[in-house]
Amino acid sequence: MVDFRRALNEINVIRNIVIMLMCFLDAAIFFLCLFLFLLLINLYPMMAIIPAFFYFLLKSYNEINSKKLIEVEKKHPILWERLRTAADTVNTDSFIVMRLRASIIKNLRLIGISSFFNFKEIRKKVGYISLFSFLIIIISIYGLHIIDMEAVLNDVDFGKSLKEKLLGEYIPKTLLMFGIDVNDLNRDQEIGDINNQMNMRDRLPEESFSTGLPSELFKGSDVSFEETMSKKKRIYIRNYFGKIRDYE
Repeated sequence: MVDFRRALNEINVIRNIVIMLMCFLDAAIFFLCLFLFLLLINLYPMMAIIPAFFYFLLKSYNEINSKKLIEVEKKHPILWERLRTAADTVNTDSFIVMRLRASIIKNLRLIGISSFFNFKEIRKKVGYISLFSFLIIIISIYGLHIIDMEAVLNDVDFGKSLKEKLLGEYIPKTLLMFGIDVNDLNRDQEIGDINNQMNMRDRLPEESFSTGLPSELFKGSDVSFEETMSKKKRIYIRNYFGKIRDYE
């Protein structure tokens, strides 16, 4: 009874080692593939080790918890159905069960540890690892990059230039002449409202000052002009006329 339990434990330990080895090779291939991709776009390739590590842990956990004795029996036909039967009756003591355990232990001594390893699969995985490693070395030596993402992310003017490209056509050129940046303007409908009120249409500053003011500014009303404008609009208008006075 004790010998049989020890034999089952040894089988489980060997199988766990084999599973972890295969999962490690799979994780290495996953790491190298991800590393190669990040290297091609030049985006911190060493970050690939983090998802590869979690991939190894998750795959090992699932494989170890899902292993079954039938897989051992398939590789060793002399144990077919006998190993599972003996394992299911591990808490039973009878003459027949004891004879079954004794025969299994005898057969297990004839089975080498190497029979639990799939060397053909191991060689294939090692071949993939060698291939990806070679590609990574070549790309690193010659600096072959599809795009330099690190330079893009580290460019402090990237966000600003992108915003100006997207919003620049909606901003009157006269505002840009006075140094009003895209960041100074609201990102919602305020931009369109101010553009309509200023009505500046690609004119020189002198022409814009004389003819570019909206007619609504000169209409009479019981309510003051400032009261009809939102606070942000009033700030923009004041800044605009302040720039005009400075220019004059």
